Amino acid sequence: MGNIESLRRTIDEIDEKLVALFEERMAVVEKVAAFKMKSGTPLKDEEREVALIEKNVKHLKNKKYSRFIKAFFKDMMEYSRSYQRELIQSEQKSTEKDYSESVVGFQGIEGSFSSIALTHYFKSVKEKKAFKRFENVFDALLHQEIDYGILPIENSSTGAINEVYDLMKQYEVQIVGDYYLPIKHHLIALKGATLEDITQVFSHEQGFKQSRRFLSDKKWQLTTYFNTAQSVKHVMELSDIHNAAIGSVEAANAYNMTILKSDIQDQDFNSTRFVIVAMKKEAQKSANKISLILRLSHEPKALYKVLDVIAKHNVNMHKLESRPIVDKPWAYLFYIDIDGDVNEPTMKKVLEDIKKVSHDMIILGNYYSRNGVEQ
Repeated sequence: MGNIESLRRTIDEIDEKLVALFEERMAVVEKVAAFKMKSGTPLKDEEREVALIEKNVKHLKNKKYSRFIKAFFKDMMEYSRSYQRELIQSEQKSTEKDYSESVVGFQGIEGSFSSIALTHYFKSVKEKKAFKRFENVFDALLHQEIDYGILPIENSSTGAINEVYDLMKQYEVQIVGDYYLPIKHHLIALKGATLEDITQVFSHEQGFKQSRRFLSDKKWQLTTYFNTAQSVKHVMELSDIHNAAIGSVEAANAYNMTILKSDIQDQDFNSTRFVIVAMKKEAQKSANKISLILRLSHEPKALYKVLDVIAKHNVNMHKLESRPIVDKPWAYLFYIDIDGDVNEPTMKKVLEDIKKVSHDMIILGNYYSRNGVEQ
């Protein structure tokens, strides 16, 4: 076995070959991006990526490196897609969007807060499609069953909806808009029921979290259900005066129920931010918010360096959220929302500086946001 200097020289020689191969690979990636942009092919092909990793693991002579080669190619494909995304975004032009021929998906049923937000944001659509779970909406986007999805991402009183953050990264969607919906929760039951009759309440966990104060002195059984509107429908179907649900006025009206107690949410100004997501970026002339995903190096002050860039350029930051990276223990992604338009020269400099101090940066979306509650 050679000394450390000899081993390092050998690694340097191998790295030089890797760099040459990397350049060759990225040149092909540019051609793939051009094809996808022209043909409208989705950026991510899940089946091909799984097959590619399996194929390359089989090329290993020493199988003890299997988990490392899997991680290597997962990262390589992620960087390739990131570069493709940059190329495609740089070529797309700003357009005024007409949604009248669009199919939009949401999680829940009629009367759910997602359904209400959809109606407010999309004034006219070709079709609305309801899905049981958040992931079903993303899967429908991936398979081109819908053009857009609208999903709750955070609430003013309970914070982030982590599942949606994780799914945005997993499915590599683009945020093309957001909407802030005032949330008013009501206790809903069968007509003829009274507060004294209630023994069990159904709701999505967010409904319970946002109504803690009202529920704190009640001896009711709290049962988590798919979402608030489905909870109301479920109580209607059970046809038992001992059951109630937390939901909206729209849900109560939709299922011919009565409101036993209005405005049970903890905060008078409770609101939920919804994001509108698509598989492709849509440049907007009035874009004023940028959503980023950052992967930072494991080194001191890594996050500080990013925040320092934002502060030095006097950029307003709305959101900073961390999420663990799957299969990478104690490693995190950071979701950041800042004011700005990626096409402005100053903002281009900001993003360049953020990229320099980050391991990887993905622009999750640049879109128009009212940055507040819709009245």
